[in-house]
Formats: sequence, structure tokens, C-alpha cells
Amino acid sequence: MGNPITLLSSLLLASQALASTSKGPQLVERSWNGQKYGCRCYADDACWPSKTEWNSLNHTVRGSLIAHAPPGAPCHKSFTGPLGTLNLYDKNECEFIYENFGVEQWHVDQPAANMWTFFTNDTCRPSRNPATPCTLGNYPVYVIMAKTEQDIKAGVDFARENNIRLVVRNTGHDFEGRSVGWGSLVINTHSFQHYSFHEKWTGPGTWKRGAATLGCGVQARDFLTEAHKLNPPKIIHTGECPTVGVSGGLVQGGGHGPSTGHFGFTADNALEFKAITAEVTFATYNDPPAAGFIIDTNLVNNNPVDIWYKGLEAFLKHANRFADLGLFVYYEVQAVGNLHIRPGVGFNETAKSMSKIVKPLLEDFDKIGLNYTTSVAEFDTFFDLYLAMFEDEIAGRAPLSGGIGMTRDDMADQTDEILGAYKTALENGVFLVGHLFHAGRGHGATDSAKHPAWNNVTNFVITSMTLATDLTLEEKQQAQHTLTNVVDETFRKASPHAISYVNEGDPFQPNWQDAFWGPNYERLVTIREKWDPNRIFYSIATPGTEDWEQIEGFTRLCKKL
Repeated sequence: MGNPITLLSSLLLASQALASTSKGPQLVERSWNGQKYGCRCYADDACWPSKTEWNSLNHTVRGSLIAHAPPGAPCHKSFTGPLGTLNLYDKNECEFIYENFGVEQWHVDQPAANMWTFFTNDTCRPSRNPATPCTLGNYPVYVIMAKTEQDIKAGVDFARENNIRLVVRNTGHDFEGRSVGWGSLVINTHSFQHYSFHEKWTGPGTWKRGAATLGCGVQARDFLTEAHKLNPPKIIHTGECPTVGVSGGLVQGGGHGPSTGHFGFTADNALEFKAITAEVTFATYNDPPAAGFIIDTNLVNNNPVDIWYKGLEAFLKHANRFADLGLFVYYEVQAVGNLHIRPGVGFNETAKSMSKIVKPLLEDFDKIGLNYTTSVAEFDTFFDLYLAMFEDEIAGRAPLSGGIGMTRDDMADQTDEILGAYKTALENGVFLVGHLFHAGRGHGATDSAKHPAWNNVTNFVITSMTLATDLTLEEKQQAQHTLTNVVDETFRKASPHAISYVNEGDPFQPNWQDAFWGPNYERLVTIREKWDPNRIFYSIATPGTEDWEQIEGFTRLCKKL
């Protein structure tokens, strides 16, 4: 294949075409907690562009600039933002929003909504009481609903020339607050829905088989639906979540998914990136037959706690075996007593062969005395399995997330310690979302920004704390401390070779540089210094951002002076 670049294609590739290496406008000086900073320009600063300048930008983007209000604003009789106070209340629209706030696709279709709302500050949630207050929170002041490359360029230029914080947003499928930013200008790229198929790739690299080019707005399920119509049906490597943007978000962080054990990460399959729009061409593969299994142990099964933990331990002991067979196993540990495995996926497997693979685990469950339910199904194609067995997630909640990728050696040698980490997580109210796969089985090393240790990982676990939406800043900080320094730290100690996934990790963890990027980090900083010296494309916990901080209650983006 070619030389895929996984680091922020919208950052490095687009910035090559767009970003100036000049110093840009002067940062706004501020002091906070005894530290001097230079900050982006915000609506209460004298440097904020005039209404005439914003109107000029709107003219340049042909009317695609909107003054942004939070998604829940139609449920409130008073919305207060940097541009003033408005009454956007609409009873019928509010009821529709209220009913759909947990639906992922509804959030995708909004100008700047984040599927998981912790980093928005939750100051304007849908409510059936219109008298409740509504403020902008950490959402943007303006959004460009970009439709062309020129719209994107105009937005980047305007932000750079006026020292405005810039945020790029596609689907809002974001655990770490990278799609929102207090007082910012957002460029929404979701309208780039084009795609094309290539029977034989003739572009850069050694790959000469089929390929597909996807605009950054194309979502996984939508594309797989179209690829399934080909003769023969095709697939690309994508994430397990059907609503994720494949070219606009997933690939920039690497991209694990159901076919990782066969084709590696999404970034391993990238043949070419296009600057500005983050359009990406991926290798395609014939859509194989597949089989999947489901296993549930929950409160209905009435398992004693000690028996259930023995069952969890047995499952974890099979992780390397499942991964080595090329399986992708998605599982959730929602609370003590509740292990939900849906699905375990095997390419080119039948119900009979998949049952044989799962049998040793079920025999271990039986020996332990664990009660469970299970089923196995086979499908003509992986696409059919994808539609039947992968579930949309629930949006609109306020989780705080971290995550750990544990290597096969640690899974084999640190069993007791890793089980102890699961116990610590559950004792602290953490919801665990696990993924068993072996990327190194399906794809060798690539010259990319992806941490090379991903080829040795067999168990990646997201640690998630679902929090109340009305917490004080101090309560949020305490929750972050628990996640970072208690839960995830226990996993790091239990799995000494563990790493973290850029798209689903804790940006506040110690030594995030090594956890996310490993030996690639210094090279990535050098690249960023060349193409984005002023950090126009700032994103938390990405190369070269150590001197930047969101101060004053996680609001203003500033550089330490």
C-alpha cells in the first residue's frame, strides 16, 4: 500500500495547503492562577471581529455562516450567548428534540452538537420546563456549514487572520471534546458526502486492487450499504459504530473495527489523503461470509458476585485466543454481574465453526457454575452481520472517558492484576466497553503516526463514567481525578506495556505523548512546527500542544508565556 498518515489529516495535510508560517495576529494577554498567557480572541475582547467582518465572511461562504445556539435552545424561552439574549422557544420543535436527544444520527445532523455532552458544559439541555436557563456553554459562537473547499479555506483564513479559535466538526462522534470549543468558530464538514469506487487503484503506493474514495462526511453504515450493492459486494475497514465518519475522524486516530484482525487499522488501509477536505481513498475487499455470537450474563441470571468475577476472568483468559483467530469481540461490562458480549465476529466462519470457537469459553463458564445465555448466527456477508448485530449507541449523555490498550503479553502474564483493575473500575462506577482484536495479525508495520504497539494489543477497553449534567466545576475535576489517577492508573499498573487510543482515551493522563503516539511523537512535533506553527488546528493532547491550555474553567484557549 501507500504511506498512510494517521496524524490529523485535517491538520497536517490541510494545513500544508492553507496555513501560513507567519506569526499571525497577536495573542491576547491574560493572567490566570499566577501564570501569564497569550489567548485566542473571544467575543468580550476588543479584537473580536465586527459584525461587518462576520457578514463579509458569510458573503464569502455564500450564506453558510450561522450564529450558533445549543441544540436544546428551542426548549427555553431565554437563550443567552455572546451575541445577546434571544427567545428561540418552539414547543413542537422542543418536543421533537426531547424525544430524539438520545439518537446518534440526530446529533450528527446538527450544526455543532456533540454526541456525548460532558465537554459542552451542558448549560442548555432539552427540558420540558421552558423557564430553565440556557447559555452557550462550550459550544461555538459561529458555524460554517461548509459545502466546498473554498468554504473551508475561507474559514481557516478568517480564524488565522483574526486569532479566533478554530474547531473542525464532522459527526460529533467525540469522547474528548475535540469537536467543541468555547467561543470558537466551527467548520462543519459533514456535507462532504461524495464517494466513488475504483475497480483498480492506479494512484500512489503498491496497492493495485480495488479502492474507494470517501468524502469526510460519509458515515460507516451508509457507505457499507452502497458498497454492498456492487457485484461482488465490497467492504472497507471501518469502525464498529455505524454512525462514525470514516474519513473525517476515525482514520485520523488510527481506526479499529470489526475487520482489524484481518486488515489492521483504518489508517493502515488509507491509500491517499486529499488536502483541505480530508477526502481519503481506502483499499476495498470482497465482502466475506461471516458469523457472530452473543453471550449475556446479567442480573436476570442471578449469578453470585464471586462466581460472576470468575466468569469475567475466564472470558479475559480467552482474549488472546479469540484475537489470534482474527475475531473481533465487542463487549460491555456495565456493572458487577453484567457482561454483555455483542457481537463476537468471525470472517469466513459458519454457525458451526463459530460455535466450535466459542465452546471452550462456554465450557469454562459451565465448570465455574456461571449462568448465561448465548446464541450464534451466520450471515451471507459481513454487511448483513453488521446491520443485524451492531447497535447504535445512546447519545446525549455526559460520560467522561478514558481507555487502555493491553498487549497480548500482559493479557497472558498479568491476569490477576488486570482482573483487579476491572474490579477497581466497577467499584468506582465505571462502565467498561471492551474490544478484542489483533491488528498485527491482519497488517504489518506502517510508516504512520499510529503507535506501533497497536500491533501487539489484543484487548482495548474504554473506561467511561456517566455523570450528572449539573455538576459543579469542582465535582467534574474530582471525577476526572478518579478516572485518570484511580481507574486508568490501576489499568496502567496492571498492564505495564499498555498504550492509549487517540480517539477513545484520556487526554489528561500523565505522559499522554507516549501513550498515544509512542516513538513517533518527536517526528510529529517537527512536522507540526513546519505546517502549523501557530496551532490554528489545536486539539487537546495532540503533538506540540504542551504549552496550550484551556483556562478559566476550561474556556479560553491560551498559550503559556
